[in-house]
Amino acid sequence: MMNDKKVAFIYCVNNRELYEESVRYVRSLHVPDGYEIEIIAIEGAKSITSGYNEGMKKTDAKYKVYLHQDVFIVNKHFISDVLNIFSSDKEIGMIGVAGAQSIPFSGVWWESEAKVGKVYDSHTGKMKLLSFREVDEDFASVQIVDGLIMVTQYDLPWREDVFRGWHFYDASHSLEFIKRGYKVVVPKQETPWCLHDCGVIHLGTAYDKEREKFCQTYLISTSVPLLRKKDRPLISICIPTYNRAKEVEKSIISIVTQVDSELVEVIVSDNASTDRTEEIVKAYAARYPNIKYFRNQENIGSERNIIESIKRATGTYIFLHGDDDYFKQGALQRITQIVDKHPQCSLFFMEVLKDKKDVILGKGLDEYCKETSIYCTFMSSVMFRKDYYLNIEDPTLFIGSFINQVYIQYKILQQNPHFCIIRDAIFTQEGNDISGYNYGEVFVKNYIDILNYFKGREPISHITSKTIREEKKKMLETTIFYWYRYILKNNIPVSLENFDQIFFNYYKDEPYFEEAKAVFERIRQEVGYQQNS
Repeated sequence: MMNDKKVAFIYCVNNRELYEESVRYVRSLHVPDGYEIEIIAIEGAKSITSGYNEGMKKTDAKYKVYLHQDVFIVNKHFISDVLNIFSSDKEIGMIGVAGAQSIPFSGVWWESEAKVGKVYDSHTGKMKLLSFREVDEDFASVQIVDGLIMVTQYDLPWREDVFRGWHFYDASHSLEFIKRGYKVVVPKQETPWCLHDCGVIHLGTAYDKEREKFCQTYLISTSVPLLRKKDRPLISICIPTYNRAKEVEKSIISIVTQVDSELVEVIVSDNASTDRTEEIVKAYAARYPNIKYFRNQENIGSERNIIESIKRATGTYIFLHGDDDYFKQGALQRITQIVDKHPQCSLFFMEVLKDKKDVILGKGLDEYCKETSIYCTFMSSVMFRKDYYLNIEDPTLFIGSFINQVYIQYKILQQNPHFCIIRDAIFTQEGNDISGYNYGEVFVKNYIDILNYFKGREPISHITSKTIREEKKKMLETTIFYWYRYILKNNIPVSLENFDQIFFNYYKDEPYFEEAKAVFERIRQEVGYQQNS
């Protein structure tokens, strides 16, 4: 029987002087009325996981504080603070003082772009405040907490079957809690709760071996238990829509007729439609619990409506989907199988123009640009992990470009560079022409501006100058010439105002500039288009 009025402090000890100093801090803490504390020291442990497992068995305390011998708790109300957090939410399994809300593919939590918490730390050789993103609420959910101090209210065995050293036990234990449906959190700290006098740390080959074990165990798997919580759908299909009642109904039907309602949810974000969109979608939502309808009070624009649909989604993956695109039978089952097989990927791109029924795996922004080209502007071709999206500091940075989703894709790949391209014509399209934008502004200026935003020498985290130059030529030959002719020939209500000036600004230094300029002139002659003087 667990004693819910006892808190145990568990150490693995190989330096009695440090340990005794840490214990002095523990004994100076305020202990709430009716509670008691217990100190457990495990000496001579073969690994930190085996030591912590031994310590766990030695106490009947419900609450356990696993901490390093060089950690000194300076928050006098530490015990009551952690008890208050645990009592506020029974789903909280573990608390740490610093951690990461996303797991970088390296497995090293401090390489994440979404770190939270704070601690006094001496890993640089001097004691300094190590502070990450502030926690706004009482606590923030994370994927991993640092092992300097880990507080639990439930017992899970430490993975000594895998981690037989002194590294990555903390990342492992964090994810074991999450796998079982518990939350791992970092609290709001006005000032740091702990001081970690670790000194300069020298990581050797043992660290790399344990890191490799962690990645193999948790990040490269044939299943998705980490990525999908028991109360969360695997995929949220986000459909931003406006005044396309007939099309969105057909799109919904193409989804609900082929997938498990617990596996996929449908988010319809209505941009204040004036047709029967609300009536139709609500009728389907009444029949299918995985369909969720949201209506904006006013039309906020297509790009912001995409952002709103993502905010409202609860799935592990976000699948952006046009309201006039319809999944072919069997397509969603195939996609979920591919996701299940490749959980290491942060981003999936549907290359619907190549119906080869195969999958290509790639790594890095540079390779992604080469593989997807300008087709990554097609919203319905993109699916990504929501946790990486949430780490983007400003996902609206390129709002107004009409292709903000391109920016989002590359920001996600900067966190986890592994992507998957599904070469499969997974849906059919209504073929509605989109009007009301300037073609040169969007698909020349804005697209190249986004590529240049990510320009750099390192091809995994950036797009190289060479690839951007190659992409500029490729997009002309495969897309720009074609659509320029199509818009003129069919009188599509898309603006070509200032196209020549935009083309000049972005291509004047290319060796093929004059040749490309002549192509545009031939197109105008072919369709009998007269430019305004």
